[in-house]
Amino acid sequence: MFKRAAIVSSVALCAVPLAIAEDSKECLIVHMHGGSRISYVLEDTPVVTFEGENLHVEASQLSDDHKLAEVEKFTFENMAALPLVQADEWRITITDHNMTLEGVTPLIHITLSDIQGRTIAATNANTEGIASLSLSGISKGVYIVSTSDGKSFKIFIK
Repeated sequence: MFKRAAIVSSVALCAVPLAIAEDSKECLIVHMHGGSRISYVLEDTPVVTFEGENLHVEASQLSDDHKLAEVEKFTFENMAALPLVQADEWRITITDHNMTLEGVTPLIHITLSDIQGRTIAATNANTEGIASLSLSGISKGVYIVSTSDGKSFKIFIK
């Protein structure tokens, strides 16, 4: 089961629950100028709002911000028709007890920290730029996911 969420991101990663069939769920894709994309594959559909100079993405498990000047457009696409991760795309997938990042820099270090900055879990992406972190056994709360190349976003464990 997928959890949809929004992201608060320092680099441009970026809640209404859906009671519909799995194959008709949608994911949010933020298309950046220059061709890069950030895809959010979550349980609930993120809400997109404009806050000052930012496009804000918010969902029950995630929060993210993108500078409007860097955003070309955003779209919602059917998850069943979603292709494999493309070049210049970051895909964030959150399921019941796991978070997967795809399209990250190969072998990059990824850390899950609590709000006090304590490391809860860490991993490195593989050579294809895919990393997975288990969320099993993690207490309810707000956590920061960060990469060693400066990208970060917030997730909410409920």
